[in-house]
Amino acid sequence: MRDRAYIWRLVVAALLLAFILTKSAHRALAQESILSVISSSEEKADAYYSGASYSVAASLYENLLAKNVTSTRLKLKLARSKFHLRDFKHASRLFGEVLTAEKKLNDDDRILYAEALASLKRYAEAADQLALVKSSDDNELLIQNKIWRFKNVHFLYDDSTQYSVRRLNINSSAGEFGAVPYQSGLLFLSNRKTRGFLSKTDAGSGSGFFKLYYAASDSSSGFQDFGKSEMFLKFFQSKFHNGPVSFYDGGSKVAFTVSSETTNASGERKLEIHFAQKTEDGWTLLPEFPYNDKRSSNTDPFVSEDGTFMYFSSDRKGGFGGMDLYRAVFQNGKWETPVNLGEIINTPMDERFPFLAEDILYLSSNGHPGLGGLDIFKVKFSDDSGNVENLGFPVNTEADDFGLVLSEDSYKGYFSSSRKAESGDDVYELLIDQQTYPLAINGILKIKEYSWITSDTLKVLPGATISLIDHTRNVEVWKGAADGEGRFSLEIPYFSFYRLRVVHPDGSEAFVSFEIPRRKKEDYFHEIVIVRDAFQGQEQK
Repeated sequence: MRDRAYIWRLVVAALLLAFILTKSAHRALAQESILSVISSSEEKADAYYSGASYSVAASLYENLLAKNVTSTRLKLKLARSKFHLRDFKHASRLFGEVLTAEKKLNDDDRILYAEALASLKRYAEAADQLALVKSSDDNELLIQNKIWRFKNVHFLYDDSTQYSVRRLNINSSAGEFGAVPYQSGLLFLSNRKTRGFLSKTDAGSGSGFFKLYYAASDSSSGFQDFGKSEMFLKFFQSKFHNGPVSFYDGGSKVAFTVSSETTNASGERKLEIHFAQKTEDGWTLLPEFPYNDKRSSNTDPFVSEDGTFMYFSSDRKGGFGGMDLYRAVFQNGKWETPVNLGEIINTPMDERFPFLAEDILYLSSNGHPGLGGLDIFKVKFSDDSGNVENLGFPVNTEADDFGLVLSEDSYKGYFSSSRKAESGDDVYELLIDQQTYPLAINGILKIKEYSWITSDTLKVLPGATISLIDHTRNVEVWKGAADGEGRFSLEIPYFSFYRLRVVHPDGSEAFVSFEIPRRKKEDYFHEIVIVRDAFQGQEQK
């Protein structure tokens, strides 16, 4: 009723203006013109929203709402758009205003409202909203599990010292995700601005298209950082979006994601999986995934090293809702029909970014109970229960955390997160620690006078003072000294990046990078060798 009254006020004003400026015979024409403009603007916004062009839709809804600030219908549409743009602060405010005014929300909007609240760490309010959802038989267990999780989020903070998370230096003010190790560096996706006069943008997000970038490793600091990022090979660059990649067969083959070159009947460009092989002359395309189609997206491929099977995500017809995870087998020279991984893994919302390490499948989901947004989960296939386990904090936060890829030994990996909201999605390094703390370390200090002297001339360094420094926080956490035989014992209080400051009895000092073993064993003994030249305050490894 408010919307109708407002429209009629606009009509009356227009008619009065038309009477003053023109003949009264033009009144009917003015009324029809204004009503058609208002209607078409909202219909246009609705069309952009239906086509997942949320940024454009939100802008149009905001313009309409500025002219009709009390319209709960427009607020609701804008709230949905803001949610899909991951602007949870504005989405939750708008949903709240609609609920206050109308005293109700439909179940789908209430679920979005709850997810937005959870992404702002307002877990109790999120649980209260979900409790009002009239869940069906298909999603009742999921809703109840989410309510329980939001009321017991503290459990996801237990044993958080098992993981160490570090934001990498490859990140920019734009978005970065989909990092995978490649050659001696890191390959990743970014929608940072590119050089040139024309800047293409995605109507869905209002940002640039994601392209592939590569950064070589740079270990000069004693910790693995990366050098300058450069656009990856032109062969892989799409006209529109690039997506995640998966290398296999010793890095000689790759599955990669790109936007379709053509649109479907609704004007959308769906994501497709393609394959390529490295030859002496460079990369060449292999036959594309035969189950790509214009009605649905296929993305996030993970291909086994031998190329016999692939996990991927898709919103193809017949799933459980949103994006589901599928498995396809390559046999007799062709890909067999993909098989949905089932309702234990897939939910009515999104499951993305599969990665298999031994018999553990890692995935990202906003359907399974978590801390908010996308969380990273794991499923152990050898476990008959098939439990989907949340990795907890600090891997997961109230923001989107997704796309975990691990190294061969499963002790190191990379994932992306929007936890620093001002910079969009960023790539983080993950170290998985299996030690228990505090951890006792024994060792001996030795010294050689010059770097060119052979190691058989090493001498013990007695009486040196040793300090253990948390490199991340830049604080001293332990201090002791070597005995008369150069031996020392130190206690590491928790997992972090450390360095040792060694002060020679003559007062000169040196710094040594200190890596904690990831694998558990009963005794640890370190021989630390310092070159006399290092006692200049320079860091040595």
